[in-house]
Amino acid sequence: MRSNTLRYFLFPCMLLSEGGFRNLSVLSPPMSFLQVLRPPLIPPWAEAHFSGCPTIEESETLERIGHHLKGYQDLTGLRGGDSIMASMAHDWIATGSEESRLEIQSKLKGKGFESLQSERERLVEAAVFMEMARDLEERDLELSKSYAQVEHLEKEFLDILGIESGDEGEDTLGTLTPPLVSERSASNFMLPQRITCWFRLFFKRNPAEHPIFVASNREVLEDLLETVESAFKRSGNTLTTLQVPLFSFPKLDCLPTDTYRKLLEEVEKSKDTESCFQSLEDLLNAPRDTTLREKFAASAENLRQRVTNFLSKAGSAQLGETALTLTALENCTHDELWKSLDKKGYSAGQGANLPKSLPVFLCLG
Repeated sequence: MRSNTLRYFLFPCMLLSEGGFRNLSVLSPPMSFLQVLRPPLIPPWAEAHFSGCPTIEESETLERIGHHLKGYQDLTGLRGGDSIMASMAHDWIATGSEESRLEIQSKLKGKGFESLQSERERLVEAAVFMEMARDLEERDLELSKSYAQVEHLEKEFLDILGIESGDEGEDTLGTLTPPLVSERSASNFMLPQRITCWFRLFFKRNPAEHPIFVASNREVLEDLLETVESAFKRSGNTLTTLQVPLFSFPKLDCLPTDTYRKLLEEVEKSKDTESCFQSLEDLLNAPRDTTLREKFAASAENLRQRVTNFLSKAGSAQLGETALTLTALENCTHDELWKSLDKKGYSAGQGANLPKSLPVFLCLG
């Protein structure tokens, strides 16, 4: 299977931070966000590397999703968006009810789902949930930007006062500045339900290509594996996974914009990223092949050295590293993956239209 059959999907996030775009633009081949109503927010400089992948095309279904989404968004003016999502999940994901809140509301309003089957309603539910999740992610990103701006102003203020990092004066001033962003990232809020809804949307679009799922942090993949392992145990089986640490790489989040753009231009001109991406895709098609692992390790090290040398010449300090790990489910099909994650939304027989390859994941962090 050649590289043009692979397609990379970010999951289960609907948006990405500037730092995330920066790191993935260098670390991973071009990839897609799932798109329901609204296209993903992609910086102009990253549009060649990232794109949206529409999951629903029927205008009637999209209109219904928009109608219910607006209703829930209006409620967030009275209750927090996270509490609304929790209520939604309790009503039609966490329970075994055969009748969803959307169906009940529509009947009460005299607008029943005459021609829409429960299977389609579950798709609508998942779409509304993910659009609500997107709202939370967008809010979280805005708060993070504000927090970064405040940190920058604080640093300038400390410089004016002549207070260096670690000084007692800095600790005293620090108590006057409460944290602006919750330690709990919005991207991981109600993570199990978010994963369920994301894969329901993904598998309903009948993907024919060989998908590679890219998780932006370890918690996402750990949660998914725990759910699938539990489902396998209930059926008397044991999930077999292959996990391969690929490489570590300098974080590019905090580079000045001009410096990052110059770095991106240099690595693209050098063909190091192209070589690294191709050897990665070869490895993803045969994760146990030691020769392909060695080939990828060599190309990844070349890319790493080029980036490290550039940062050194530019006088930019390295602020930590991010790691890339490959995980393959060796005895689990995409059909079994969907059933394990979304028993309520899973459609028997749908597996005939799902990818024949085994599920493969890449994870940052």
